Amino acid sequence: MQAKLGAHHLAYLRAIAEGLPQASAAARYLGHDPRDGAVALRRMHHAIVDRVRALARRRGDARWRLIGLSIRPHAGATAVPPVDQWAREQRLEDFGQAELLDLHAQAFPPDRKALRDGRLRSRQLDLLQSLAQVAAEPALPHHRLDAWLPEPLCRALLSCGLLLLADLQARVQAGGRWWKTIPRIGATKAQRLAQQLETLLPGSTSPRRDSALAQRGRTLSASIGRPPTSPSLPGPPLPGPASQRPALPAAVPPGAAARADGIGFALTPEQLAARDLDADVLAVRAWIQARAGSPATARAYRRELGRFLLFLDQQRLTLSRCNADDCLAYMALLQNLPADWTSRRTAPLGHNAWSPFAGPLSLRSQRQAVVVVGSCFAWLVAARYLPGNPWVLVNRRSGDDRDADELASRAFAPALWLAITVRLEALAAADPAAGRMVFLLHFLEATGLRAAELLGARLGDFHDDDGRLLLQVHGKGRRNRVIPVAGQARRALDRYLALRGIDSGALAEQPQQPLLASLKQPDRAPGYRSLYSAMKTWLDKAIAGSDLSWADKVAAARASPHWLRHTCGTRALERGVPLDVVGQLLGHADPRTTARYTRAQIRRVADAMDQAFA
Repeated sequence: MQAKLGAHHLAYLRAIAEGLPQASAAARYLGHDPRDGAVALRRMHHAIVDRVRALARRRGDARWRLIGLSIRPHAGATAVPPVDQWAREQRLEDFGQAELLDLHAQAFPPDRKALRDGRLRSRQLDLLQSLAQVAAEPALPHHRLDAWLPEPLCRALLSCGLLLLADLQARVQAGGRWWKTIPRIGATKAQRLAQQLETLLPGSTSPRRDSALAQRGRTLSASIGRPPTSPSLPGPPLPGPASQRPALPAAVPPGAAARADGIGFALTPEQLAARDLDADVLAVRAWIQARAGSPATARAYRRELGRFLLFLDQQRLTLSRCNADDCLAYMALLQNLPADWTSRRTAPLGHNAWSPFAGPLSLRSQRQAVVVVGSCFAWLVAARYLPGNPWVLVNRRSGDDRDADELASRAFAPALWLAITVRLEALAAADPAAGRMVFLLHFLEATGLRAAELLGARLGDFHDDDGRLLLQVHGKGRRNRVIPVAGQARRALDRYLALRGIDSGALAEQPQQPLLASLKQPDRAPGYRSLYSAMKTWLDKAIAGSDLSWADKVAAARASPHWLRHTCGTRALERGVPLDVVGQLLGHADPRTTARYTRAQIRRVADAMDQAFA
């Protein structure tokens, strides 16, 4: 690809001709990173000089040899003071101007070399200026990157699918850590690249976002997320169209709102009659408060309902005026998000770069969004806030992703599991941390505890029931669950407690001791980050130098503590444990959640069909 010549290249040469250091000029006009070294700078400089000289020769300009000529200040030259200053210092103020000029010229005779250099520099600048006016080519979005950027940088961009200036412009305008997937480019180099792109295509670093959408999204999201401060909720709605409302109303004193019959929150009669967007926000907040079982669930609900209310607001609709067609329109929006509704930038609410979505949604995320909104409508109908639920009239089944791998599993394959545990058993003899990891693997494989349940468990949570050891945990949804600790899990527990100097037969004597102890503070449990990091570290050590296949090594490198829970469910189903028993062990409220361990289920189906049709 033939490199193009732009106005910034000629500006770079003019800056050097005017005395700016080459490295500074390259950083300012070419986006050159000083860490790339002097060799790269010299190569880039010579390439630009050659292109500009060739251009001047094609135009028949005999001054082409001046391009790239280094004109340094004369080392022996002395500074010449101005005539007025010199006259005051010599006390010649009474002399006329003509006499002063003559005397000044005699005192400071001109330096022939300096005069010659000045004439050469002037001719050089005139040539560069004339070329910039008539020959510099403007950069256009459809131009290829290698026409404007250095070759090594273009190779890195091309490896990420960026071919045109427009591709890079879209990536930069998306914001956030847009350079994260580009090899050999960090935050500093990305900033220089963005500045160079701004030089080529002005406006490239300005995110194209709808500020009105961002401001309205801030208002709705902040209002939905505002915790209720009293039983009474906001008063009458603001007048005017929704798009012109600067903010939602603040709370009014208790007693100012009347409780509507059958509704679990307070609204004034006017709000109940109008059921406008402000009242909808109150209703959504009441639903979240009533139905969210944890802070994480509440955040997810606020996110999904904030997006849906923003969609209704843009359509000049409210919950009560939403019909089946509007539900289908929202589902279509989730499937094909507009450009103004997506951004990779992590911007605060109200920032012009903020958008409701971080990028296109997967089918699973689309289903989740529709389920949350539909559940809210059903609750509001039961609360007599809405006359009906339009979502029951809509086919909400989005189907499965065509490219999804139904055999993909987050459970350790048996061969991989055996190789990891054998290696860690060998390391445990010399390292207590490896011994703790062996306990973690064997105990969680046989119990299926969540990471939060493991970290929150104490020795006092173990109970003996006619010789059976049971563990009571406080699990997801703030529900208690009893886990049998038998066989493999009990042997792993006894061995681990012995390493800690604790008698496994006297657990009740130290009820506050954590089940999984920190290596530095044995009386405290580690945090999840520490647990995750330790598991990654020991898995890497276990697979290092092993004869496992590349695919197994990649799988082990991706594993997390939650994989152990999947391994428990998968192994139990593979070994013939009934589905309902596995679901009760894992604390699944819906049997369909347990049935997602498809690899084990498919193997059981395959074995049964082999017996029937062998």
